[in-house]
Amino acid sequence: MDLSEDKIDIGEVVNACMRMVRERAKSAQVFLSIEPLNGCPGLLADERRLKQILLNLLSNAVKFTPPDGHIRIGANEEANGELRLWVEDTGIGIAPEDIPLVLKPFSQVASSHTRSHEGTGLGLALVKSLSEIQGATLDIDSAPGKGTTVSVRFPSERVLRG
Repeated sequence: MDLSEDKIDIGEVVNACMRMVRERAKSAQVFLSIEPLNGCPGLLADERRLKQILLNLLSNAVKFTPPDGHIRIGANEEANGELRLWVEDTGIGIAPEDIPLVLKPFSQVASSHTRSHEGTGLGLALVKSLSEIQGATLDIDSAPGKGTTVSVRFPSERVLRG
């Protein structure tokens, strides 16, 4: 897969992705919010691939968050210089032992909620691949009934300061 790397304004990308999922979230009666991105550094990345990552994460969050739930997206520079982009939801969550399964292509965790939502089982596997080809790592923190936070961490050498 070829990358078209460029200087990315994280705020612009996050806002564009939020605009694309806003109606779907409204229809699902799920609240969306962006953490303030003031002072967030830029990033050397493939903008199209970065949007694919965020759209997949936001779409999953909308799909698996019940009505009146919340989804937040944000970005911050970590103490070690990495740039962390994250999507947090108050959805159904994933059991820790099932996290490796959802990262495999065409795999889904079977539950009454997931069976009512069609999908290919490619979302998180694609996010993982698109992250890794840009040198980023994917972390999932989740628990059933508590929601999920998915973080994509870009290495400090991709972070553009000042």
